[in-house]
Amino acid sequence: MTYKGQAYGNDGGILTCVDLQTGDRKWKGGRYGKGQMLLLENSGVLLILSEQGQVVLVAADPGEHREIASFKALEGKTWNHPVLVGDRLYVRNAQEAAAYKVALD
Repeated sequence: MTYKGQAYGNDGGILTCVDLQTGDRKWKGGRYGKGQMLLLENSGVLLILSEQGQVVLVAADPGEHREIASFKALEGKTWNHPVLVGDRLYVRNAQEAAAYKVALD
């Protein structure tokens, strides 16, 4: 996923930021496994659903890997993409599904 000249993605289960112009890695941090993410562009935040079922908000900041908030959303492994519709976050795996009301600023 790209945002303001940076690419954010999974590198061996670790979130990584790469400068698109130079190809330099800016940082590598946060072990989210084969999780999926959304860019909340208006907030400059990555919303990650980790392979372990954790929802994590990470600043889309090339300066550093910085977790803003996190909570356990599901038990067990999940490789499914989170979905955000209005103020509702929907997550699921093979055993369960959940919806959370989120505060949007």
